[in-house]
Amino acid sequence: MRGHHLITRLLKPGLCQLAARRETVLAVAAAFVLLAVWAAVTAWYFLFQDDIATRLIARQSEMQQNYEHKLAELRAQLDRAASQRLVEQNGLEGRLAEISARQSQLETRQGILAKLSNEVGIAATGTGADAARGDVPLAQAPPRAAAAATDEARRKPTPEPFGLRLRGAESDQSPAGPPSTPRPETRVLPAERLTQIQRSLNAIEGAQLQTLHALLRATEAQMSGLRDAVGEAGLNPDVLDNPARGGVGGPFVPLVIDPGAGSFDSMLRRLRASHAQLGLLRRTAAALPFGRPVPGDIDLTSGYGYRIDPFTRAPAMHTGIDFRADYGAPVRAAGTGQVVSAEYAGGYGNMVEVDHGNGVITRYAHLSSIRAAVGDTVDSATVLGRVGSTGRSTGAHLHYETRVDGEPVDPQRFLRAGSRLAVMQSDP
Repeated sequence: MRGHHLITRLLKPGLCQLAARRETVLAVAAAFVLLAVWAAVTAWYFLFQDDIATRLIARQSEMQQNYEHKLAELRAQLDRAASQRLVEQNGLEGRLAEISARQSQLETRQGILAKLSNEVGIAATGTGADAARGDVPLAQAPPRAAAAATDEARRKPTPEPFGLRLRGAESDQSPAGPPSTPRPETRVLPAERLTQIQRSLNAIEGAQLQTLHALLRATEAQMSGLRDAVGEAGLNPDVLDNPARGGVGGPFVPLVIDPGAGSFDSMLRRLRASHAQLGLLRRTAAALPFGRPVPGDIDLTSGYGYRIDPFTRAPAMHTGIDFRADYGAPVRAAGTGQVVSAEYAGGYGNMVEVDHGNGVITRYAHLSSIRAAVGDTVDSATVLGRVGSTGRSTGAHLHYETRVDGEPVDPQRFLRAGSRLAVMQSDP
């Protein structure tokens, strides 16, 4: 045992030295390995540094190109947006100019319709009549508001919507009840506002066309009524002449209605042509003896045609009708005309004769006094004389006679036609 410890004590220094040498060898080997690795890395860097730099430069170039491409796309989007805004602005200006021109046209048409309504003397009803009288506004939202919206669009890069407060928004709340939640304002873009105005103008134009159509129908109806009345009096309305007009003339140029013209223009030409014919027919009819020579209802003591003569008691031809009337009652002309005779005429007694043109003459006989003179122009309000019993008469009455081309005709034909015209003019 002691021998073993002795051997160990003798060998221990050698083992320590051997371990120290081993550690030194390992450290040297590690340093060598590190130097080798460093040398290898250095050699690789120097060999491949150009390739790395090229890759780095390529990557940087790619990143820059991507950035520039995105910038170019953003610029293109901005340019497209600016172009779109410019196109929209130009479109708004063009629509605004179109609306302004159309409004002026509709205002001119309204003036024409109002004038024609007054001339024709027709009380039309409905929206068309409102447009003709000018009661319908030419736009629920005036183009001035659209112009303001367009100016606002010019001042700002992006059009800002402007609010249009609803009518009756304030009236939605009941004064007696609790306040309701306020409604948000309706936002209307300029283009939508112009669209609303165009719809309003379309409605106005439609109403004007309806009014024009109603005026045309009413004018043609009046013409038809006048022609029927003239025909009932035994006259041909196509050959009647206006005796009250002055000298006229000029070359004949027939009216041609362009089929390619707009509905309003074509209908307006038709209405004007019909209105001119109606005016001529009215003036001609006003000269015909459609009125009553004495006031009140027709009360005849003797009609037209064969009768027993009151003096001889023999069959005789009565060339007129006898109105029952009080002595001294006013006798008025049955229509417009000119006095051609005002004197005592035998059996007629005091008589006034009026020429109404177109071969139509009326006679007013047995007058107690004459208030007209030859050459006087008279109308239905002119007093020709007073009821009497002069000439071949048995008592106070008015002998009223109508002659066409010198031949006596039944005056009641004209009286019936006058009653028919009175009823037609009194109908709404």
